This record gives sequence, C-alpha cells and structure tokens, in this order.
Amino acid sequence: MKERHLDILDILQNESMPVTSSMLSKRLFVSSRTIRNDLHALRPLLESGGAKLYINRGEGIRLEIQNNPKFQQLLNDERAFVRENVSTPKERVDYLIRTLLFTKDFRKVDDLADEMFISRGTLLLVLQRAKEIFKEASLGIISKPYHGIKIDGDEARIRFFISNYSEQFEVGTKEGFIKTKDLSIVKRIILQIIDCNFINMSDIGFQNLATHIVITISRIKKEHLVDFPYMEMEKIRNHQEYLVAKEISLEVEKEFDVLLSEEEVAYIAIHLRGTKLVGINPDSQEATYYIDENTKALTYRMLRKISSSLDFNPLKDEELFLHLALHMKPAINRYKYHMNMKNPILKQIKTKYSWAFEIALEGSLVLKEQLNIEINEHEVGYIALHIQSAIERNQTYSNSTKKCLIVCASGVGSAQLIRNKLIRIFGNDLEIVGVTERFNIKQYHLRTLDFIVSTVPIQMDLPVPVVNINTIMEKKDLLKIEDEMEKRQGESVGDSYLYPSLTFLQKTFDDKEDVLKFLCDQLIKKNLVPSHFYENVLERENIVSTAFDNLIAIPHPLEPVTEETFWTVCTLKNPINWSGDPVQVICLLNIAKDKMENLQDMYQILTDFIETPFRVKTAANANTFHELHVAFFPKISSD
Repeated sequence: MKERHLDILDILQNESMPVTSSMLSKRLFVSSRTIRNDLHALRPLLESGGAKLYINRGEGIRLEIQNNPKFQQLLNDERAFVRENVSTPKERVDYLIRTLLFTKDFRKVDDLADEMFISRGTLLLVLQRAKEIFKEASLGIISKPYHGIKIDGDEARIRFFISNYSEQFEVGTKEGFIKTKDLSIVKRIILQIIDCNFINMSDIGFQNLATHIVITISRIKKEHLVDFPYMEMEKIRNHQEYLVAKEISLEVEKEFDVLLSEEEVAYIAIHLRGTKLVGINPDSQEATYYIDENTKALTYRMLRKISSSLDFNPLKDEELFLHLALHMKPAINRYKYHMNMKNPILKQIKTKYSWAFEIALEGSLVLKEQLNIEINEHEVGYIALHIQSAIERNQTYSNSTKKCLIVCASGVGSAQLIRNKLIRIFGNDLEIVGVTERFNIKQYHLRTLDFIVSTVPIQMDLPVPVVNINTIMEKKDLLKIEDEMEKRQGESVGDSYLYPSLTFLQKTFDDKEDVLKFLCDQLIKKNLVPSHFYENVLERENIVSTAFDNLIAIPHPLEPVTEETFWTVCTLKNPINWSGDPVQVICLLNIAKDKMENLQDMYQILTDFIETPFRVKTAANANTFHELHVAFFPKISSD
C-alpha cells in the first residue's frame, strides 16, 4: 500500500458524506485517473481487512468499516510498512527486487519511483543494480512501452532466488517473508510423510525442502506456476520421490487451501531427489552398490581434474572418492533443474577453506564439460567440504616440522653423511626433502622449504635463507641449523610470496576490470605471465566473484600458468565496486604450474588476514612496502 492510499483512507474516514474522485485528486495533487487506479488497488485490500469501498457514479466514494479491530490492524500494519526507511541505495534495490518478485503484471517506472519517494532518474539507477543482481541468478527484467517492467525468467530459478536472497532484504513487508508459522506446518507435514516412507535427509536438506514448499505455496496463491516439458514429467513420475511428493502435496492442499498441479508435485519431487540421503554408511560395502557407473565416472573425472592442484593424489584416496560420489548422486538431480541447495556456511567455507573452495570450483567445471551443467558457489561450497576433509587427512607433517634441502658439492657419500646426521639429531622436527648439487637447486620448489643447508656458497637470489656448513659438520654447524629452525618457528613460507616490485600502493581505478588489466599488464611486461593472462583472470572472476566482505579481493586465473607462486598486491585510495562488494585491497594470486605444492599454509595466511579487519585496514592505508608487509605478516615483520 502506498502512502497516498493511507491519505485517501484518512480523508474518507473523516468525511460524513461521499467524496468525489475530483475532490480527492485536488487534495492529493494527482490526476483523477491516478485516484481511480488507487481505489482499484485498495478494494481487495480493504475487503480482507474489515472494510469496504462503495463507489457510485454521481454520488462519490464512501468507506464502510465492517470490522473495526481488523480495519485498525490493517492501518497499523500498512503505516508501519510505509514508515520503513528506503533511503539508502541498498534498501531501494531490495524494495524494487521484492516488488518485482511478487508482482505478476508490469509495474510502471513512475509509479515505483513514487512509492519510494525518489526521482525517475534515481529509480533508473536502482533498476540497473537490480538487473545486475537478477543476472547473477540467470534472471532478467523486461520492459514494455506504456506498460512498465517485470521480472523475466524460469519460475524454478525465481523460487530459488527468493530462497537464497530473501533474508538479505532490509525493508520489511507482509509479502515475501517466509512466515514462521507456515514453515512449522510444512516441516510437520514433511516429517510425517518421510518417516512413513523411511527416507532420511540432512538437516540442511530438510530446511531447504520446507523453505521451497512454503515459497511454492506463496507463488501458487499469486498464480506463479512452474512448468515442465511433457518428457521431463514422464521421467519424474517414474521415480519413487514423485509418490512421496504427492502425499506431501495432498497434506499441503488441506492445510493451506491451495491446489498443487502435477507440475508442482514434480517440483517437490525433484527437491526430494536432490536432498535425499539413503541412510547408507559411506564406509560400508552397501555404499558402493548405491553409486551408479555414471556417477563413478563423473567423480573420477572431477578428481583427475583437480589432481594437479593438490600435493597428494586424490585418485588414490578411496574415502574421498566414495564420499564425493555419494554427494554427487543426489546433487546432480538438483543441478539438472537449476535447484541449487542453499549453503548456510558458504561464507565460512570461502574464508577458512579458500584453497579447497578454489579446487572444488576447478572440479565443478567437469559438470559443464560432461553434462553442460553450471552450479553456483553454494553447491561448490559443499564439494569443498569433502576436499578439505581429504586435505587434512593427507597432511603428512605437522606445522611444526621444518623442511630443508641439502646442497653438497662433495659427492653422494658426503651428502648422505650430512643427511643421516641431521635425521639422527633433529628427528621428526626436520624433513629433508632432497639432496642435490648447486646447479640443480631450481629443480626443487623452493617456496615449500624453510631453509637450505649448503656446503658451498650460493650466490643466486633465493626465496629462503641458506645455512652454510662444513662438509664434515662441527658443533657450530649444528648450532647454526638449530638457530635457523628456532628463528623460523612460527614463521611461514608465505613471507616470500610478497615482493616490492610487485606491490602497487594507493592507486586510483574506476572498476575491477581496470585494476586487473593494470596488474596483468605489469606481470606481462616482466615476462612473468603469458600474454593472455588477463583473459584467464577474468574467466575465473566471471564464474564467482573473488571479493570478500572485508574490503579485499583475491583474484587469480582458473588454472596455474606461472613458473613460481607469488602475489601481486595493489591497494586503492578509495574502494571500488567489485561485483557488489566494496574492495580496496587486491591480492592477485599467481600459482605455480606443474608443481605438486602444498598451498595450505599460504591460504591460511590469507585467511588470517581476511578475518582480521584491522590488518586489512592497515594494508589499505599502507604507504610503504614495509607497512603492507606488517599487515600481511605481523609476526615476521616484528622479528
């Protein structure tokens, strides 16, 4: 209800005689046609709110209050809504999105601007942002001359959008909320039916199913219906879940006085297929029989795709294969019908398990290649949990174990003598990754090391310290190694990812494309990346935004292309819009190709940085490399 609608009701309540539309238009400074439209909109609201409008040509308009408590409650609710603040850009966008979601007909731009008390020009800016948000969900806004605008897209996608984004709306309304009472009733119905059919599902799956059924009820009441092709309907009817969905639908119809078509029953059945867990222990022999050959083949391809990004072979991890396959079997049914499941812990996954998330995103590309299915970041997050579990399971050494490389020019015998002595003295506290000659040093991935032990001087520039010792080690040599180990205690190899020549502070750019183009051009000039690097970075960015909600973005190419792993950091004088998030610190990741490298430590450094707002702000305000270094590595810098 508009504020003008309340003004009309106030006038009618205070007049003892009927009021003409001409009188109302003069008092409210609008046209008679606008008043007629307002009265048309008010009639159904009043009939359900304890009052009735009588409009008689030649006499005027009269308001009859039939149930005063109910009518007063309607007025109070509407006044509370109108008083809600819609002054900030985000609040205006939320208001417009919600209005379009729950309106079947076209809405005129001028009317929308009037409702939000903003100019037409401002409304067009709000509309542009709403289009961007809808586009991320494969939805759009269409406009028609003399009619206005309305949402355009598949009904199933619209329902998922409502489920995913409704809690972000800041402006309250009677429409669009998933009512607690309705949700409780639907949950009771679901529990009753699935218990009778011996179906088990996760808490998240259960919550998602209940939420989508409540949304379905709301959409049906407003005549927004799903549609499936005939052949698809035949496939769905052949599954057991359709019969269960039919039982749920019958109970929903009784409770909510709605009629669910066969297509709506199929919609619920698809959600059941996507959320169902069969009560199988993943470690049992029974699980292997449950997974069909197609799912096994798909899981194998996914693990093969990500194998180069891990420091262990995922194809040999039977537990990872089995758990991921059990996840993918019901998930594929969701993907096919664009019914991605909302992930309530997505933010934590992206922040705390960022490496696993990136690997999961890489693996999800197999779905596009094999099934032409694209999944969103919520579903990627679920896959990331399985990968993170495997990463932690395959961790061979504890964080306290130091790694070193032995460089010796005196032959194999001398080198092995040094190696054996270090193993005997330092035991599990020191891992010796190899023994080599000076000219072969760069065959090793040095950034995974804590230091190098060498019997010969090394003049080349290396990312880790070198401890020079005698071929026949003395006590002073052992003390030097021990000092280096203690010195490096608590430090991270991540310190070596940051370089002054690849750091750009207090720059000014208009958007993320400008920043990325600048950084990529700098790397191309230094011959550190291939000429198509910018396109590679944008390809990854277009899948899921790399921005976090803490002024930082961590862009990177979809696949590794550099010889070494390093960062390119840029800070901005003022934040820019990065796919809806303000960003002021950009850390472009460049991951080494063709090297089995454990990046867990590096991603942990970034996670700690992201989760500490003070450090992010320190980096954003840094004017020197040292200040930036302190923000990323406070412990190392203080040493």
